[in-house]
Amino acid sequence: MGRFDALTQIEEQPKKPAPLPVVSSPTPKKPPVQQTKIQDNGLKKPENLKSRKPENVSSTDSITEKPEKYSTLIEASLIKKIKIFAAEREIKDYQVIALALTEYFEKHK
Repeated sequence: MGRFDALTQIEEQPKKPAPLPVVSSPTPKKPPVQQTKIQDNGLKKPENLKSRKPENVSSTDSITEKPEKYSTLIEASLIKKIKIFAAEREIKDYQVIALALTEYFEKHK
């Protein structure tokens, strides 16, 4: 019977009005973010050409100039060969490309 009494007490309690919705203070307006437009001919935004932090170059390397970042497109199969060649000799892939280009230009003076 105790349960029945508890139920009757719930029904007899006055109903409270619903709480008002909380209105937050207005936030300062931010300027709209401008999106970079891609040109109609399909060209994308140029990549960042800033050079990364230079790595320690061993004394056996004969690079006298400070390397600059350069980007180009080559076939995926060549990229794979470059990475494998570099890994087998424990050198960086950009060193393989620099060596190949140096040999090419020496041969084709």
